[in-house]
Amino acid sequence: MRKKILICTIFFLLFVNIAHADVGLGISPSKISLEIEEGKTKNIEVLIINTGDSALNVSVKSEGQIIDFTNIKPDKIVIEPEPIPHDLPIKNGKIINVEIHPKKKGIYTGTIIASDYKQGDLISGKTTVASIVELKVTPKRKLFGIDTDYLILTVAVMALMFAIILTMRLNKSRRKIA
Repeated sequence: MRKKILICTIFFLLFVNIAHADVGLGISPSKISLEIEEGKTKNIEVLIINTGDSALNVSVKSEGQIIDFTNIKPDKIVIEPEPIPHDLPIKNGKIINVEIHPKKKGIYTGTIIASDYKQGDLISGKTTVASIVELKVTPKRKLFGIDTDYLILTVAVMALMFAIILTMRLNKSRRKIA
């Protein structure tokens, strides 16, 4: 009986492919807290790093309440591993641009997720990291019921017109004196 168990064990070990690979995926910052005025756009840079020992195919996406107003570019990347020993500054990390453009005021939470998925193995692994996003969207600022952006633009145009008229009058009065 022991001989059968030993033969089965040897047979099993001969046909099992034992592989070892270091897989490490990192994201920075790990938490993003923002306050944005509704209708405005905020761009954020997120760094994705690979501390494993082979290149990773990584997809990046948003989840949670922020998914409808978040745009991520590029959303698919290949990241080479960092040289060993790992040291700062990061050498092979990739910067992902995250554009957030909320339309309504409120408080939103979500995540920016980076995932690697290895295919073709009998046992597939998935490495995932996430950056937590906390977003407070404030109402547009208004003065006398007018958006402050338009009010500032109107005041600037009026000031420019006043300066032009004043300059023209000064030039006209100088010509009369001469």
